[in-house]
Amino acid sequence: MTGWRTIYETGQLGRKDNLCTGCWENFGSVTAFDAHRIGKHEYTFWEGAGMSPPRYDGRRCRDIEEMREFGFQQTGEGRWSLSPWVGKKYQTGARAAKRSTRQAQRAARKRNRA
Repeated sequence: MTGWRTIYETGQLGRKDNLCTGCWENFGSVTAFDAHRIGKHEYTFWEGAGMSPPRYDGRRCRDIEEMREFGFQQTGEGRWSLSPWVGKKYQTGARAAKRSTRQAQRAARKRNRA
């Protein structure tokens, strides 16, 4: 697993990084980063816990189990993502269409030669 805190402290974060300095997890998109933060914005989880009476609905990060239950997956680089394509090989529709066109052209050339 990547030491994201070390990468942050040494100034090596890249453009694809969406690092949370609350839990030191990195996310593949701003959408994924926003989805991992839950609770009310008015106070943090710990501020709410210290209120009288205590309130446990303050802003906090999801833990690893909560993120997995929500649908997060880790990429090969160690970033958390909500994409259903993480870890799967897939082909875009444009590539598939181009391939079928090439195959049809080759088949037509073979028919014309015969």
